[in-house]
Amino acid sequence: MTDQDDIVTTTISRQRRRGCGITFDKALQIFSSLLIPLLLSVFTIVIAVYQQKVANDNRIADSAIVREQKRQDQNASEAQRNFDRILRDLQRKTDQQAFKLQREQDRNITILQRETDSISNTAQRKQKLNLTETNFFVNQQQKQQDLMVADNIKQEQILGRSNILLRTFIVHIQIEYGQG
Repeated sequence: MTDQDDIVTTTISRQRRRGCGITFDKALQIFSSLLIPLLLSVFTIVIAVYQQKVANDNRIADSAIVREQKRQDQNASEAQRNFDRILRDLQRKTDQQAFKLQREQDRNITILQRETDSISNTAQRKQKLNLTETNFFVNQQQKQQDLMVADNIKQEQILGRSNILLRTFIVHIQIEYGQG
């Protein structure tokens, strides 16, 4: 074979390798040119999918946090309502007891005042009666004047002692009921 035959064989073999008019070198060059954008596209898609998964996970986590926060807020609100109700009930009971004690104290003061007025009125009636009797006897019997004067002095001492006892009784009652 000659050189010309070699050239023809080489040309034919290159044409066979060309297939659709593209040589292997050209195909390799086109493939390498397309490979970088293709890899970048695949990488971009993978990152986008991963970011979407992360965003989804974050949404789920945020949703769980919101639910937990809402549950805690509801529990705190319920606890506050319970505390307020207990405090209100305690205040109501305290007020009722204070009102009851005030009514009892007012009743005791009224009873004590009535008793004191009754004792005072009785003492005044006795004193008036004694004075009336004394005047009657003085007008009726001049003889018994000295005797009556002594009797009056004695009665005044008794009344004085009664008044002292009455005042002591009143002070004692006032101290006992917290007014002294």
